Amino acid sequence: MTLAIENEITPLKVDKYGTIRVGNSRVTFDLVVNAYNEGVMPPEIVKMYSTLDLADPYFAIGYYLRHKTEIDEYIREGEENADRVGEELQTRYGQSGLRKKLEARKASQG
Repeated sequence: MTLAIENEITPLKVDKYGTIRVGNSRVTFDLVVNAYNEGVMPPEIVKMYSTLDLADPYFAIGYYLRHKTEIDEYIREGEENADRVGEELQTRYGQSGLRKKLEARKASQG
């Protein structure tokens, strides 16, 4: 018997914001990679993110292992960007103002 090997289309897709998504889901590639790096196996990843097919995390992990340097950089840049945005929001809106408002409301009610 001869097995025909076909090149399948990757279940990794880049959305309009440049975020890599896995399968036909909104699950991000970095979530799957981070779970794998924490020791979570693909069947458990599917339990965590039920919109994934079992083959999706296997493919994502395989792609990660073949492109580890580039993917680690992509994840690092994403984390830095998230930190920067968080700091900007903290500076702009600050929780201290919100905390003071909540404490004042609690004091006026109590």
